[in-house]
Amino acid sequence: MNDRTGLAPGVGRDGNPQGPAGEKALVVEGLTKSYRIGDTQVDVLKGVDLVLERGEKVALVGHSGSGKSTLLSIIAGLQPPDEGRVSAAGVDVTATRPADLARFRFQHVGFVFQQYHLIPTLTALENVMLPCVPWKVDYDPRERARELLELVGLGHRLNHLPAQLSGGEQQRVCIARALINHPTLLLADEPTGNLDEDSERDVMRLIHDLADRFGMTVLFVTHDLGLARAFQRVVRLKGGVVVPEA
Repeated sequence: MNDRTGLAPGVGRDGNPQGPAGEKALVVEGLTKSYRIGDTQVDVLKGVDLVLERGEKVALVGHSGSGKSTLLSIIAGLQPPDEGRVSAAGVDVTATRPADLARFRFQHVGFVFQQYHLIPTLTALENVMLPCVPWKVDYDPRERARELLELVGLGHRLNHLPAQLSGGEQQRVCIARALINHPTLLLADEPTGNLDEDSERDVMRLIHDLADRFGMTVLFVTHDLGLARAFQRVVRLKGGVVVPEA
């Protein structure tokens, strides 16, 4: 059955399947990253290896400052590693020219942050449409945004500004915005960290449902093991490397 965007679950915007289970959606090999603070070098990532199968939903846990957000930003091509390789959606991210990384993100990646990063002067509909502005797309961004907002339960809030929405509603807008580009890989960085318990539960259910509906691969960062264990697999970032969670 087609969903409300006109696409069957697991089907990309070109009408082709996003890939069968067993294909590698994300491969991280030997990733290192250090920062210099004054005269001190801080080694954040010390050889991270991580593989996600296509359609897999994985939670990444670790204490504050363990490098979870750094890892996600390198996967998305927002910053380079010192060493190592990232392949996402069949693209060698670490070998891609900086000028082409924005196109890679728009074609393949959805990102949901803990902070909402909504433009306060734009409506919910306009915020969801915003990522499409620099790009020529083969669909109607306004109609796509409207359908996504209806899908996340905000069809009645299309013309509301962020200040007129609750925290949970704002995060739903952010999820819709992350899906506007039909991503195959969804990266979520503590997206429930600012929410109350009820909103947290609703957003978690929404992310799982939408991932299944659109056949996305999900890497979900959280410090909450209770939330993490709702995913297919839990891995921990510890000592600068990724280890299986017991």
